[in-house]
Amino acid sequence: MKAFFFAVLSLYFTSVSFAQSLTGKVTDLKTKEPLPYVHIGVLNRNLGVISRDDGSFEINLSTAKPEEELMFSMVGYEVMKLKVGDIKELTLSIKLVPKTYQLKEVVVRAQKVKDPKKLGRYKTTGTTTGHSGSEVYGFGGEWGLKIYAEKTKYKILDARFHLRFNTVDSALFRIHIYAAPNGMPGESLLKKEAFVKSRSKQQWIICDLESQNMVLDQDVVVTYEVVRLWYNNKKDNQLFFTHGTDYDKGLRFSRASSQDQWKMNESPPIVLYLSGEEVKP
Repeated sequence: MKAFFFAVLSLYFTSVSFAQSLTGKVTDLKTKEPLPYVHIGVLNRNLGVISRDDGSFEINLSTAKPEEELMFSMVGYEVMKLKVGDIKELTLSIKLVPKTYQLKEVVVRAQKVKDPKKLGRYKTTGTTTGHSGSEVYGFGGEWGLKIYAEKTKYKILDARFHLRFNTVDSALFRIHIYAAPNGMPGESLLKKEAFVKSRSKQQWIICDLESQNMVLDQDVVVTYEVVRLWYNNKKDNQLFFTHGTDYDKGLRFSRASSQDQWKMNESPPIVLYLSGEEVKP
């Protein structure tokens, strides 16, 4: 019963060869609806992808070892792990089990905070990191920084980052906020996925987090992820992230794909910060 609670796995076909790609689809166990943008990858390896809009995925496990684990994770769902050596088929039907959360009281504000606290790196420079042209779907790679808790507690209103050059038609980003009990990114503190979509030439990207009812009372690692791009093949389709200054204590964290091992201080000092409202006693 315990194994059934965490995940249900249905297998099709009768043979397997990981010299080929493993394919499948991820759905919600209860609603049967497809789950887009699920993180899928071999734990602590740069062998990761995300599911597409219809929940489908394809991943090459030819270099994975039998004792390694293929992991499926998404905010709001129980994590599912499969040992690579136990996978006997080429197509999987993955059904993730929704988590249940105790809901917090929602605070309704009559007007916007005039001068929210900026927590993180918010001063821009002329230096950038990015690319021209890309795959339509991301691979679950993340880039971000550690933000330290202050004596004053703040309710998180939103997360913001800056694009110096943005010529794609539109881009879908995902924000992650992790606890950092041992100095490294740990469990997600979000109760639901946090997405934000940008348009061409938009520079400041703002992801609303107020409905998460999150209070910054511990050190966290905040990252962004490029989930999907819509672009014109005839254009340069630039997406360059701005480097920032004045938050040197904010250690940088990154990983190349879903479930990959975290690396410290190998990514650039990108502009990324949280806006917060002081929580009064």
